[in-house]
Amino acid sequence: MAKKANITAQFLVTDYACLQERVKTFEEIKSARVNFFLLIVGAVGAGISAAMQVQAVRDNAQIIILLSTITLFLLGIATLQHSVNYSEAIVTIFRRSGRIRRWFLNENPKLAPFLVFEAADNKPRFDINLSNLIWRGAEPVIIVLNSVLLTVALIMFF
Repeated sequence: MAKKANITAQFLVTDYACLQERVKTFEEIKSARVNFFLLIVGAVGAGISAAMQVQAVRDNAQIIILLSTITLFLLGIATLQHSVNYSEAIVTIFRRSGRIRRWFLNENPKLAPFLVFEAADNKPRFDINLSNLIWRGAEPVIIVLNSVLLTVALIMFF
């Protein structure tokens, strides 16, 4: 019986390490996507600004800006959607990690004071209070940029 518990513990530790590595990978992907979006927005803004030196571009500035902002807005929506999806996946992984911690806590209740995170599979919550989310992470930056892009597109269209 002790051998079975030892094998189970080894399996859970390995699984836990894999989950933590997956979270790290997802966070890196989220960061890379947001950085790419910000780079594209900056490049398009600088490109339009530099292109305004050409008379043909100035003559068609309204349509160029409209098409650019709509394209960037759609890219921003896609970036935001991917970021939210990765955030949901990360929460799911953290919940599964909590389940593994729960198993170890059930096996040895003396571990309780040493656990950094809660040994439960119902936290972190999926529905975060809006006041806690307002300026956390990259999502608010994407939302603000999308709002600006949509506003510019609407102003140029109407």
